[in-house]
Formats: sequence, C-alpha cells, structure tokens
Amino acid sequence: VFDDVRKEYWYKPQVLLYTEIIAALLRNGMIEGAQVLFSMMKTEICEADDEGLNSLVQTLMLFNMPGTGMECFQLMKKVGSEPDKSTFRALVNHMNAKGEFDVSLRLRREAEKQFGVPWEFLIAEEET
Repeated sequence: VFDDVRKEYWYKPQVLLYTEIIAALLRNGMIEGAQVLFSMMKTEICEADDEGLNSLVQTLMLFNMPGTGMECFQLMKKVGSEPDKSTFRALVNHMNAKGEFDVSLRLRREAEKQFGVPWEFLIAEEET
C-alpha cells in the first residue's frame, strides 16, 4: 500500500511516517524490511526534519540497529538537520554498550561542540 501511495502526485515524504512504519516492521521482527524502507527514505528526504530524524535515530537505537542509526545521523547532518541532546545520548549510550568507544568519543565531542557545554553537563541535564 505504501508503495502505491508514494507514486501519487500529491505524495510528499514525511520522516515521522517512515519512522512509524519502520518501528512497526522492527516490532514484528522484519529487520530487512525496515532496512529497505530506510534506504528508500534516504533517496526521498532532501530537506531538514529535526523532529522526524531525531525520532528515527532513537527508534533505530531502541531496536538495536546502531549501523542504520549512524547512517540516519549522517543523513541528518547532510540535509542540515540538528541532532538533539536525546539523540546524542541514545547514540553515545548504545555505542558504549557495544564497546564502540572511539565512535562514542567522537559523538561526545560533536555534542559538546554543538551545545557548547561539556558532555557531563549534557548528561546531568537528563538526570534532573
């Protein structure tokens, strides 16, 4: 059905819609389908959608898809979207849990640069 809708002249890609469909696929164990849909989304999204892309990164981390989550993070930067603090936290926490400390450190530094405060302050904000 979604393929048919995408062919309509009035269709405009919406990241939040993609996020909901990807989450539904992942909840039902359809990892390959979610990855295919993410690949399709990457070809359609050409403008910033902070809310949608932040939500998608967090969804991908929730379902243990760090590679695709990092791809989405890179897509965010490519289209000029701003990762929010919770997106950075989700990525850093997941990379730490997977032992990807070099990636985690790069993400921490990027967050510090973007928000202008040390990582510890970003974490402290989450706890309050």
